Amino acid sequence: NYSLEQAACDWVFIIDADERIVEEDIPLIKQSIQNKDNNILSINVYNVYGDHQDFTTFLPSVRFWRNDIKLRYEGIVHNLLKLGEEHPVSRTNIRLNHLGYDLSREKMDQKFKRTKDLLEKQLEDNPDDFFALFNYAQLLKSEGEDYPVKNIPDIIKAASRAVEITDPAKKEEKHIHLMCLDQIAWAHFYNHEYEKAYEFVQKALKIKDNYLDPLMLTAHIYAHEKKWEEAKDAYHNYLDVVAEYNPTHETDSLIITNIDNKAAAYYSLALIAETYQQFDKAKDYYQRILSTQKGYLEANMRLAQLFKKENNLSEAKNYFMKQQELSYKTPDTLIGLAEIYNNEKNNEEAEKYYLAACQEDAFNALYKIKYGDFLISIDRVDEGLAQIKEAMEKKSDSIEINQTIGDTFFRLNRFEDAIEAYGNVIRINPEIPETLNNLANCYFKIKQLEKAEEYYLKALELENSDFMTYRNLGLTQTGLQKIDDAIQSLETYLEKSEDFPIISILGDLYLKLEKYKKALEYYEKYLSQNPHDFGAIFSLSECYLLMGHKDSAKVGYQRVIGIEPNFKPALVRLNELSETISLS
Repeated sequence: NYSLEQAACDWVFIIDADERIVEEDIPLIKQSIQNKDNNILSINVYNVYGDHQDFTTFLPSVRFWRNDIKLRYEGIVHNLLKLGEEHPVSRTNIRLNHLGYDLSREKMDQKFKRTKDLLEKQLEDNPDDFFALFNYAQLLKSEGEDYPVKNIPDIIKAASRAVEITDPAKKEEKHIHLMCLDQIAWAHFYNHEYEKAYEFVQKALKIKDNYLDPLMLTAHIYAHEKKWEEAKDAYHNYLDVVAEYNPTHETDSLIITNIDNKAAAYYSLALIAETYQQFDKAKDYYQRILSTQKGYLEANMRLAQLFKKENNLSEAKNYFMKQQELSYKTPDTLIGLAEIYNNEKNNEEAEKYYLAACQEDAFNALYKIKYGDFLISIDRVDEGLAQIKEAMEKKSDSIEINQTIGDTFFRLNRFEDAIEAYGNVIRINPEIPETLNNLANCYFKIKQLEKAEEYYLKALELENSDFMTYRNLGLTQTGLQKIDDAIQSLETYLEKSEDFPIISILGDLYLKLEKYKKALEYYEKYLSQNPHDFGAIFSLSECYLLMGHKDSAKVGYQRVIGIEPNFKPALVRLNELSETISLS
């Protein structure tokens, strides 16, 4: 206010030392102040964060007015400009970037303490100053690196009081009322109280249906509740409103965090697509993000991992390399590159990156296990097992770590150790079909067939089970002499696969059940692809013999001898048939 008393020109322009006018808008400033109908100008202020200034919050703010109007500020912090109704405010598209929220942690802490002390003094003098209450809640949200859960009760208390004493029907109070409803909603959200968060979101949107922050929060609430379809609709709704939203037409003096946060919406939509295993759609969303925000490391990393999962290693390597350029030596990037080089059999490069990942994050057991697994694969078994043993001492409850340990021990034929690791995974999450199948495979290998059958059946109860599990189950039931069950499992498997060894086994099973016609059907199908398998030809001949077709059986046995002259069972049968013919 003292500086305003010193102003001598026709117009006043308010700008702080940490603010920058967008240079391209200078002609618009000149044009706006030369317009005789304009007395007070509201411009678009963007709080800019990050090296690339990718993330911004937005608010309309009065920064220009005619000097003779004599506007003045109130309050001792976050000073509020007192506007009368006799001079309407003109909205313009002039842009100003505010850099003051991207300071070092130390400077941000100093700024926080100074502002907190001033606001508490202001509220001590006037406990029902709704602007101070809003600012106090807003400040408490910003303490530290992440949303400070410890401040949630005080945030809700201050914002709730502001809501109580403000009237959204009054223009000068509406924006405070709305922003405090939004503060309360986000506080409940971060406290995992999703129903309460949704209640306050709805209150805000009932007053202002294009209020972007509660629209985004609505989608986040559904996503955290795993209501994927509702979340998708809500994210798309947010994107539709953003596409129509024009900041210059915003007449409510709202601070909007999600003014154009399409990247966050696309990222969430991509994760939902991954949940539905719609990987192409997920990649499209991630690529949309990177087309406008090249420094969005999370999207870049997800793309790298998706391409790696589908074995498109050249694309995966490109994104991992880009990740390394953008964020120096992140361990996940290093391990991704290590695995790609391992797949390419470039052992020297693979080991270099495995070691780098382990050194970058020495406490990550998974990296040690993957490094150990790599060493075992290149016949440095003792070194590899030492790495795995060291990692296992951490007693991790990570699914991925235990899964990797199990896979490694399985390859080494150490099935009891693999059972322990897979068992740890199942205790953490009993609904992973792949792990249940792997656990069953271990029991099958050590001939504990009842346990194998138990876990194969559990795997098949789950929605995303692999049809190969029916094959494993059928073979297990064959070993258990559960012939009918084995046939059912193997025939279910063959509905999706033409597996000729299994076709032959089904012939054997039907032969045991004395269902010779069915056995013949499977043997003939098998022999159409394996015409020189004398064992299958012998079994086929047995079917003919047992059905009374001795001539067909004899032809079959002779064919067996033609392939394998010393196959004794066929010689015995031919001899028996010859004696039978002689006797008759």
